[in-house]
Amino acid sequence: MTHGISSLPKRNNSLLRFIGVLLIGAIIKRDVIDRARNRFQGIEEIESPITKGRYKLYKYKDVVIPPFALQYIKDSSIENFEVREDDIWIVSYPRSGTTMLMEIIYLISTGLNFEQANKELLETRVPYLEYTQFGIKSIDAKPSPRIIKTHLPLRLLPKQIFEKEAKILYIARNPKDLLVSNYHFFKLLKPVTRFNGTIGEFFDSFIHDKVPYSPWWRHVKEFWAIQEQEKMLFLTYEDLIQDPINSIQRIGLFLGKALSKDEAQQIAHHCHFDRMKANVCTNYHHLVELGIYDKNESFIRKGMVGDWTNCLTEDMSQKVDKLVAMKFSGTGLRFKYQA
Repeated sequence: MTHGISSLPKRNNSLLRFIGVLLIGAIIKRDVIDRARNRFQGIEEIESPITKGRYKLYKYKDVVIPPFALQYIKDSSIENFEVREDDIWIVSYPRSGTTMLMEIIYLISTGLNFEQANKELLETRVPYLEYTQFGIKSIDAKPSPRIIKTHLPLRLLPKQIFEKEAKILYIARNPKDLLVSNYHFFKLLKPVTRFNGTIGEFFDSFIHDKVPYSPWWRHVKEFWAIQEQEKMLFLTYEDLIQDPINSIQRIGLFLGKALSKDEAQQIAHHCHFDRMKANVCTNYHHLVELGIYDKNESFIRKGMVGDWTNCLTEDMSQKVDKLVAMKFSGTGLRFKYQA
């Protein structure tokens, strides 16, 4: 009797180990199958110092894809997305001033509806195309005219985007401030990415095109190349910050909404960096409560032109200069690095 009782835990332990081996084997097999399927579709998982744990990066058509956008790429729902004639598309590389531009365009499009802007989250008013939440399904359900945000480069946008009369506004930012802002954004995402590295580590990943939506230079360059198209408006973050009234009026004219100087000033006042940072509808603070953002970081951080001088070394700065000189030579595009 004693022998039977004492051997029971041993048999249970053996069974648990056997089940564990089976589960590990099944996970490995599924991972191998998923990788094979991805390769068949031209999708490759890539290694990067900024990726930890379950946060993985993928490359598709030579573009680095964040994990949440992968399924939309695999099932072609972005490629085949139905674009409407009166859509307004806001396109940017991440951390280029997208949030401010979204709020400006929303206010212009709604006849300066500040009341709604102050009570409804920006991400529901202007959905993020390739994001799992507030993505394609919520966009499909929205009445026209829709305002849509995406960080996808030109080559991955829906096929219909240039077949329809939809308007596209692209915003670019100088790469040094952009790089610093993306570094802090990845620290903000630490609960998801597990990234807690140095700016040097992030810099290397950025320069070697191993961060989401890379390569940055091609993202900007391809939209700059089509800036003369009637349906395109190419903007810079620096102009938006340093000359907000003229920039807002320019956006209004592009959207067919001529704004008085007073109306542009009202929008500029509402969209001032400090007010957007304090506004619960635009600062994304609710994502801290959802465990997506780190409570010690802020989505809207500084917004300064030239803050890179406090963060990048001289060597980093020179490497960015060389990259810009090599990739943008002859294009006529110039970046503003100082206020």
